[in-house]
This record gives sequence, C-alpha cells and structure tokens, in this order.
Amino acid sequence: MRAQSLLVTRRCNQRCGFCDRVDPASADPPLALLLREIARAREAGASSLSITGGEPTLRPDLLEIVRAARRSGFPEISLATNATRILPQIAAALRDAGLTAAVVSVVTTRPDAHRSLVSDSTHPAQVLRGLTALLDAGLRVSVRLPVARELPPAAARLQGLTRAVPRLDRFTLAVIGPGESTLRPDQALSQAELAAEFTSAYDDADKLHVTLVLDPEHPPAPCTVPLPPRARRLFSSILREENGPPNRAGAACAACGPSPSCTISADQLARSAGPPG
Repeated sequence: MRAQSLLVTRRCNQRCGFCDRVDPASADPPLALLLREIARAREAGASSLSITGGEPTLRPDLLEIVRAARRSGFPEISLATNATRILPQIAAALRDAGLTAAVVSVVTTRPDAHRSLVSDSTHPAQVLRGLTALLDAGLRVSVRLPVARELPPAAARLQGLTRAVPRLDRFTLAVIGPGESTLRPDQALSQAELAAEFTSAYDDADKLHVTLVLDPEHPPAPCTVPLPPRARRLFSSILREENGPPNRAGAACAACGPSPSCTISADQLARSAGPPG
C-alpha cells in the first residue's frame, strides 16, 4: 500500500521541544492547493493518505479536506493529531467525512511533566478524552510514543495509557534521532539507551498483549541498536525474512552484517543514527 502524507498546517496548540514541524508564524496552505495535492497523489497510485501538521484540527476546513480525500477514492485516510481538541462530536464528524484512522502522539500522561514538556494550555485529560472519542467513533487508533532524552520512558507511558484507556492496542515508537532537525539535538538517545528503551517497551507490550512497532518515518538502522533476540521483532518491517542484494542506503551498508536482509532506505537512514563508521 503506497502512502502519501499531506501537511495541512504548521500551527500547533502545543510546544513540544523536540518537534521540528511547528511554525506558529507559518500560513496554512490554501485549501485549493491541498485539494490538488490530494487528487495528484491518488492519480499517482497512492492508496493511503495521512493528514499531518502541526495540529490539523486547528484548520476550520479539516472536514472538507477529509471529504475530498474520500471523493478522490482513498480507502485509507488517517489523521495525525495530539487529540486535545477531539470531542465526541468532532470524532463522529471526521468518521462520517471519511476518516478511517488516527495516530495520536503522546509525550506524557502526567500533568506536571505535560506542563514542562508539552504545554501549559493543554492537559493529559484532554488527550485521554480525545483517544476515547476516536475509539468510540469506531476509528482505528494508534498511539505514537516519541522517544528522546528527558521524555518519560515509553514503557511507562504504554502502561499508563493501557490502564487509562484499556481499548488501546496499537503503539508506535518514534525515535527522535540526530538526523532530525530537532530544536534540541542533545535529546537524541545513544544506541545503548535506545536498546534499553526499546527492550523495556517491547517486554511490556508483550505482557499487555498489545502491538508495538517502530515508526516507519523514524526507524533506527537495525545494525545500530543492540537488541536481545526477543526484541529484534521490532525490526520486522525493516528486516526481510529472506536475504537479498546488500543494502546500499549508506556508504557503510554493504559491509554491514544485516545488509542482505535490511530494507532501510537512504531517506530513513538519514533520519536515524546510521550505521557505525
């Protein structure tokens, strides 16, 4: 399934210090331009559309954008959101317009940490309300867990979220790596720290019987994170079962051990730590 992202705004109602997609002074793309991009993406063969930001719900014409995507024939239409503005009636309206899924980014569920890391104008209770509304509307919901230094451990967030909203069963680890245009480059975790973070989150997800995957836009190279065998399943979207030609995404890839089974792209590699050396 070919996926297409549609950035509809760089405005946001939060101020996560590691996010490089937000620009409060940026004007939203005109609706007419977005409608043309939707039509072109569908004509080019895209079957999945992800509406992203910033915070897309700040656009008053968001429903019109979703309807246009459905009219164009997209079978899968997802919304990337922080969910703080999602009320039950909004979730239902988005579903009726054609939305099929939502990806909700959660930095923390603790009010004190939320104030310092995310925003003092929103609250974790709003995120939980939004998650519940999206699930109640029958949408497929995945929780995106950014992973970076000074953020709460992904495992702790996973535990807290499944306690608060037991219906949640899909989680994604999104690594904020040195290849990102972060506001705080020092927030990138070392390879050893990533390994500990991934393994702990994997073990908890296994115990809770929920799905945990790596964000395809931010996957670390498999050769850079020394995971124990049980947690190597996290790389299942990158490592194919049968060997093929050596990967040539980076200069060091050809000599890398997992290279024949690795499918990481040059673009993905540029946003990750990259292979050693």
